[in-house]
Amino acid sequence: MLSLFLSHIVITGICLCAGFLFYESLPNNKSESNGFRPFIVYLISGLIFLTILCQILVLFLPVNLISQCILILLLFILSVLKKKAFLKFIGYVLDKIRKQSLLFFITTCAIWFLLLLLNAGKTMMDDTESYHIQMVKWIKEYGTVPGIVHLHERFGFNSSWFTSIAMFNPQSGTLNYYTALNGVLSLWLAIYLLTLIVNRQNTIQALSMAGVVVLAVCVISWPLLRGNASTSNYDYITMLVIFILFTETLKCPFPIKKLPLLPEWIIWPAYLFTIRITNFPLLLLSVFSIIFLWKQKERACLFFSSFFCLLLIVPFLTRNVILTGYAFYPSMYFDWFPFDWKASKETTLELLRYIKYYNRVSTGVLPIETTEAMNFSQWTKAWITNMFTYDKIVFIPGISGLLLEVSFVLRGKSPYSLSARLFILVICLQVLVWFLVAPDPRFIYGCLLCGLLLLSRRFFIFIKIREKTNHISIILLAIAMAITSFTLLKIIRGKERINHLLPVMLPQPPIQTIIIDNIPVHIPQKILNNWNPRCYATALPCAYAIDPRVSARGTTIKAGFRLDK
Repeated sequence: MLSLFLSHIVITGICLCAGFLFYESLPNNKSESNGFRPFIVYLISGLIFLTILCQILVLFLPVNLISQCILILLLFILSVLKKKAFLKFIGYVLDKIRKQSLLFFITTCAIWFLLLLLNAGKTMMDDTESYHIQMVKWIKEYGTVPGIVHLHERFGFNSSWFTSIAMFNPQSGTLNYYTALNGVLSLWLAIYLLTLIVNRQNTIQALSMAGVVVLAVCVISWPLLRGNASTSNYDYITMLVIFILFTETLKCPFPIKKLPLLPEWIIWPAYLFTIRITNFPLLLLSVFSIIFLWKQKERACLFFSSFFCLLLIVPFLTRNVILTGYAFYPSMYFDWFPFDWKASKETTLELLRYIKYYNRVSTGVLPIETTEAMNFSQWTKAWITNMFTYDKIVFIPGISGLLLEVSFVLRGKSPYSLSARLFILVICLQVLVWFLVAPDPRFIYGCLLCGLLLLSRRFFIFIKIREKTNHISIILLAIAMAITSFTLLKIIRGKERINHLLPVMLPQPPIQTIIIDNIPVHIPQKILNNWNPRCYATALPCAYAIDPRVSARGTTIKAGFRLDK
């Protein structure tokens, strides 16, 4: 826990520094009225800026200790060159921290301790244990290797999130630092919601109370704070970015003549596209912003934002092609590249079929063939009936809030700014695409939290809360006591082991080794009563079943793999 505590601080500090440098490079930098953007905006933009650098780097080199040191040294040098502005920025950060109450810090510490306890413990997700950790290891040890999709079809699920994890992972061994960055995200979201709750500058108290509801749901629904700290899941960063961007847009005054949060409206959706390509509907936010800047003749900001979008998307698509032969894998559209390492069409089509029907009804409930044979009304009924309770907690109010607001927007009765109304419509398009492609609620947690915030805000508008009451202090105290009690009960009952210094050692399954053209490939066995074998942090290359047609493209792992015809 201690090493992860330090890791959380270091990651946050590095992202803040990178965020500062990002905005210092912005032409005609126009911050908020106090001279700075919201604290969380620096963190996310800093993370994106670092991801851009690593996405370019990983095409040529592994993101190992040498790469990490060079990037951190570069940030340090640039900060020194901007010494005067950087010291002013640090003063702003420290001033924000000093202004918070003792109860705020107590509540933050209570949440942080719980997250550290989970973050230092065992992983809790099949995908993390099966391929997330392996993808990070590939990035740290080899960079980008052609055709590793032939070792397992999910090794083709490229996401810039794995590159970000590799950037902040101190080693590539079996200690579980692979979930550290997700733990930091949980902490950032919790602190952001707490600041939303205590922010006295909110013109409407309803937004503050809506923050209470969102935080409560995030604590109660296991994946939204606690579960994320035990995974390397790349859906959580999508949730965080969508929710932050939407909430900050919602806080902008109405009416407003200009789009708020530029260049964030352009760059952040492009970043989410590199996290998961099914986030493509959010690129409409970028399109709206680009059109607005063009009409306003703000060419410098337009060029700057578009350039950073290209730096995000082009390396991402390039890496997709190198890993799988397809730019939008597992989609096989735009099949322009006749490389010898291209993924098998038959295997890819089967994977697409699995993604579509598994996410309607889990194979633990119904076989894929049964779900595939269902008509629309049958599978939607089975989908809702078998949805996990922790998903229903956020799904039902979230969808209700979105549908309610859409009805107001379409009737021209929405009380929000044009930018907020556009955002609501884009979110609903994102939900529609999700429903048709792969309706697992975790893929749209960000959209659902936005709907929950809207629904809660409307509810609290009708409840008059006197300004002088100490309801915020009572709420913070209640949250701190509830989370502390929950954490202590988990420890007392032995449900969570305390790893005081280092995170837990990942399981090491027994392996069978097979040889592909003089390259040993490790096949893990099932352990810990798992329903399937999982690689965890097994030495590379690790696979589950090898097609007899798979062969090496050279004499080293770096040369990659191909499928003989």
